[in-house]
Amino acid sequence: MEVSVYSVYTEVAERDIRDRSVVVIDLLRATSTIVNSIVNGAHKVIPVAEVSEAVAVLRTLDRREAVLCGEREGVPLPGFDLGNSPADYTRERIAGKTVVITTTNGTSALHAVRNAPNIFLGALSNRRAVAKKLIEEGRDVCLVCAGTLGRFSADDIYCAGGIVDALRSLGAAVILNDLGIVAEHLYVTQKPDYPLIRSTFHYSKLKKLGFEADLDFCFTEDTTDVVPQCRGGIIE
Repeated sequence: MEVSVYSVYTEVAERDIRDRSVVVIDLLRATSTIVNSIVNGAHKVIPVAEVSEAVAVLRTLDRREAVLCGEREGVPLPGFDLGNSPADYTRERIAGKTVVITTTNGTSALHAVRNAPNIFLGALSNRRAVAKKLIEEGRDVCLVCAGTLGRFSADDIYCAGGIVDALRSLGAAVILNDLGIVAEHLYVTQKPDYPLIRSTFHYSKLKKLGFEADLDFCFTEDTTDVVPQCRGGIIE
């Protein structure tokens, strides 16, 4: 199995994702949040790139059965029901509802790879389950990191390395691109307390904004077997 890691979704061309399984990773925090949404019974999740698009999509839905969610540069959007803190997506708030979400990085990454035949959402919370799914699919793999504001983000690379590590532990014969080699090394040498990641830009920014509980949530591994899949712009 060839596994290619991309540091930012803008690096990915159509030819890179053709006939491959794609895993979108935005560890802090979009994919962690969306995974938790599905775990807690969301009917479906609609990821959109722009704030105006999220509001427009909401207008097409029964407001009693939909939740409007999102953030920009870490900060919850005014007038939205929820921000991007995964633990806020409780069963009481979202079970049976449609979650419309827009985030700074993750939802744009999902949009960028929309033409891939298989699109899954990866986080540390479901890294082993993602690895199992990829083995079942039997295709070569692209692990597409969302990055932060269009740039490399070490937390996403760490998560990609965690998925590579899980693939190996499940017996997959993995052939990595250069960034895949780096990602695996970063994960193996930094787990379980990831001291280097704690000093990086995105992690530090969220900590300064008061989202330490989110950070703990997102770095907790293998808490669910749920692997959300995106088809036609809908995550279920």
